[in-house]
Amino acid sequence: MHKVSAYTPFSDFDIKFLNIYLENLKDKVDEIIFIYTGKNLEFNNHILHSKNIDIKFFDYPVDAPYKWPEGAIRNFAIEQCKNEWILALDVDEIIDDNINSLDLSVPCIYRFNFIPFWYDLKTIRVNADKDSHWYPNKINRLYHKSKVHYQENNNHSFYTFTEKDIKDTYLCCYHLHYVDIFNQGMLKPRDNRSGDFQKYENLAIDSTGVKIIKDDYFALNTPENIKKYYECKTVNYIQSNYPKCLYPYINQLLY
Repeated sequence: MHKVSAYTPFSDFDIKFLNIYLENLKDKVDEIIFIYTGKNLEFNNHILHSKNIDIKFFDYPVDAPYKWPEGAIRNFAIEQCKNEWILALDVDEIIDDNINSLDLSVPCIYRFNFIPFWYDLKTIRVNADKDSHWYPNKINRLYHKSKVHYQENNNHSFYTFTEKDIKDTYLCCYHLHYVDIFNQGMLKPRDNRSGDFQKYENLAIDSTGVKIIKDDYFALNTPENIKKYYECKTVNYIQSNYPKCLYPYINQLLY
């Protein structure tokens, strides 16, 4: 059986996603590499050792939220992974429960359906003509170490790969960053770099976060904002099979 390492860079703001991230991965990987880019976090040993996973933390302090060498950070993380297969999952993402059904006998890159939840677990935000900067419908998340290397540029560096190595899968990767019950209604500075929340367009980049409310998530659909900025399109997410780690939250978020 091929073993899988997961890695993720995370900051002080992202600590709130750690428990759901670990719960999701406890039966899917045997190692997790955390790259901590903040400065003040004291790790809770109960969290670190409660999931029967080999968990390692590495410090990689970054001074400015807009200027951090993501490519270098991710290449560093890959070097720390002991396994050849790597799940490059952000701390605010969870992966399909059926990931263990994928064939890992041949090196490749697996591409997943991407589900970006918007405020709750019954709504997703999708690309629109005036909102083409939003997340892609598909995203690469599981790959053999030999197939990927990151460009060491600034924020959101891309990695080099060959298109023939891509294998599409019916499985999903779910994005929780904007789900209120997990982010606790906080907007961090980088979230507004594309002007998603216009009332916060002057948000200082060194802010620790700004409280947002439900109406703010959907204000982009108003005629005024569609004309002035772009169209933020949201649709209902109709799906009965959520990952098991979300079961405790379904009743709270769907009803």
